Amino acid sequence: MRSYFIVLLVFISLFSQAIAAPVNVDIYGASPEIEQKIFSHCKKDLQDYLKLQEQVNSASKTDLEKILTQQSLIKKSVLEFINQLDQFSFSNISVVYYPDTKNNYVTIDLVKASESYRLPVSPKRMIKKKIYHSQNLNRLFQTWKKYEESNLEQMRAGNLNLQNKSCPVLHCIWGFDQKEIKDYLPKLKKGAMHYKNELIEIILHGADDIERGLAIFILAHTSQYNELAHLLTELISDSSAHVRNNSMRVLGAIVSKKEIKSLDIDAILNALNYPNLTDRNKAAYVLLNIVLKDPSTHKKVIQRSGNTLIHLLKLKQPNNHDFAYRILQEISHQHYSEMDYQSWQKWIDAQKS
Repeated sequence: MRSYFIVLLVFISLFSQAIAAPVNVDIYGASPEIEQKIFSHCKKDLQDYLKLQEQVNSASKTDLEKILTQQSLIKKSVLEFINQLDQFSFSNISVVYYPDTKNNYVTIDLVKASESYRLPVSPKRMIKKKIYHSQNLNRLFQTWKKYEESNLEQMRAGNLNLQNKSCPVLHCIWGFDQKEIKDYLPKLKKGAMHYKNELIEIILHGADDIERGLAIFILAHTSQYNELAHLLTELISDSSAHVRNNSMRVLGAIVSKKEIKSLDIDAILNALNYPNLTDRNKAAYVLLNIVLKDPSTHKKVIQRSGNTLIHLLKLKQPNNHDFAYRILQEISHQHYSEMDYQSWQKWIDAQKS
């Protein structure tokens, strides 16, 4: 009888730990023990953070300011508690909204001080305080901004279907299907080809990271995909999250459409385990398109990033979990369910042994 009660108490303890995590909240980069402490202490704060996030889309400007202030205070409190638990080189809380399901997912991203190798290591670059822009180059940037504004107007009017858009260039955020937008395509293609060298100089040496990111999007309207893919691979470890994000977005689109020779997948595998959620999902998008086209990469992916893929699979955050599952299916040709973490881990371990 005594042994029965001991087993029951252990079960209750494990069960209480299993339910400690709030719905739609993940932690990436911490041990199970640290995770449990965070969820146990911060569960209500994280639930409140999510509830506030659900009000964002329908909030007035005044209410939005209040919501963001409340979220900022919650975030500060949670991160202060976390940083008392261990030494972290990086800690952040981010939220992603999925319009199709109308769900928000929160991820707490952490990097222990002992795992600083996970941080992006950007090669030193020469930054020019001022890069000369001709009037025509300025017009090209203005054309891009007008193209974005036109698409936003179409979206607000309910006239834009991003799910079924066509993309006649290497990468599109919006596409060019609407008659109000079609005229921008030849202007962007011509400008990207004519000012390719100037755009590359801005990307490599510019001081304005927003402008560097825009230059990447504009360059996606050229036809020189191989050169662009290799340039973007060098930017995966850039110090700017904005530049990294845009680089991997365009790179993923290129790899999905074109055969790229001698692409450095090490940079992509590193980014798969970066601190930021938004880096990991873009790296996973790029990697999925690589493994779909090139089976010769599978062994390296398993050896270098097999365990990382399992960690990503365990997340609730769809833009990390879903890509990890598809990559694992492709490199293994196994049919375990997306929640069968034990079988996936056993398979990875067997391949690495």
